[in-house]
Amino acid sequence: MVFDAIKNKARYYLEKAENIHPENDALYSLKGAIYLDKKNYRKAIHRFKQAYRINEKNDYYVYDLVIALILSEEYGEALKYWAELPNNDFKRNAINEVIRHISLYPEKFINYALTRIPNDAIIVEFHSEKLYHNREFESALRSYISLKNIVPDDSFINIRVASALMMLDRHEEALHEVKHIEFTIPDDQLLHQLTLAAIHKSLGNKSEAEAALANAKSINAIEHNTVDSYLYHRIVGNDDKCKEIKKTIDDGTRLVSYFKAETEFILNPFGTSYYS
Repeated sequence: MVFDAIKNKARYYLEKAENIHPENDALYSLKGAIYLDKKNYRKAIHRFKQAYRINEKNDYYVYDLVIALILSEEYGEALKYWAELPNNDFKRNAINEVIRHISLYPEKFINYALTRIPNDAIIVEFHSEKLYHNREFESALRSYISLKNIVPDDSFINIRVASALMMLDRHEEALHEVKHIEFTIPDDQLLHQLTLAAIHKSLGNKSEAEAALANAKSINAIEHNTVDSYLYHRIVGNDDKCKEIKKTIDDGTRLVSYFKAETEFILNPFGTSYYS
C-alpha cells in the first residue's frame, strides 16, 4: 500500500508537470509506465502514443507500445509497431517483458503473429522454444530448422537443432550439426563444448567427450556463467559446487524452468539430471 501511495503521488506530480511542459515526451512515457505497472493498459497505450507522437525516433517508446498492446491483446496494432523495432534484441526483450508481466508464455500473440509474419526470427524462436519445452521434439526440430533458414549465420541455432535431435536419439545427426561451428563469445564456446561432450558421450566416444570437457574447463566463462558452470560441475561430479550454483538458479523466477528444459539433453548422457 505504501508503494501504491508513492505511485499515486508520482502520477499527480507528472500530471502537474504535463501542464507546464506539454511537449515533454519523457513525462508521457513515465506516466504510461505507471499505468502499465497498474495493468491499466488502455491508459498506458494512450500515454505511450503521446510520447511516441512527440518523439518518433525514440525506439523505447515503440518498445513500450508493443508490450502494452500485446498485454491488451490488440495484436494487429502490436505488430504494426513490432515492425518498427530496430533489432531482434528489442523484440526478444519485449516478449520477455510480456512474460514477466503475466507470468505466462504469450501463446495467443505468438500464434497470431505466426499467421501474419511467419518468417520473423524472434516469433519463430519463441514458438520453437515453446514446442521444445512441451517436449514436442519433432515439431520443435522442424521449427528450429525453419529458424536456421531464416537466420543462417546464427550458429547458436545449430545447438538448438542438435538439442532436439539428441532428445530424439539422433546423435550422429546432432554431432554433424555442431561439430564444425565456431563461436567467439566465451559463454557460447562453453555451451558448444558441453554439447559436444554430451553427444560424444551418447555415441560412446569417451576420449572425445573428455576432450570436450577439458576444453570447456579451459574457457574463462566457466566460473561466471551460472547455467553452463552448473552443467560442467554436474557432469564432472563436483556436487558441492553444484549445490551452490543450484541455489542461485532456484532463486530465480523465469530462469529455472527454462534451465531445466534447455539442459536436459546435455545432462542425460552423463547419467545425471538437474534434480539429482
